[in-house]
Amino acid sequence: MTDLSKFPIYKAKMINSNKYVRGFYFAYPETTYCFTEDYINFPVKVIHCIVTHRVGDWGLPNEPRLYQIDIDTLEQVGEFNALRKKYGDEPWIEHYDKTECADNA
Repeated sequence: MTDLSKFPIYKAKMINSNKYVRGFYFAYPETTYCFTEDYINFPVKVIHCIVTHRVGDWGLPNEPRLYQIDIDTLEQVGEFNALRKKYGDEPWIEHYDKTECADNA
């Protein structure tokens, strides 16, 4: 089993929302080309994400979740073990925009 305490935890604002998500940072290229010339002519966008999980029922596997983020809002907030003690196994999505929270009331 991998010791997750060695991995940093980040938080960032989701692309299509005023919510922040907390988890592991992950990035991947939007596409792959066969020829070098295509990379020059058609630069590949990098998709920035936070990976976390949704807790399932007792004894059943948790569901991994991948959230696209605004890379400009990415910040390291600690390590896995410290945050697990604080937040438990809940999905780490938070409301930071007070106007959004007021609209939901």
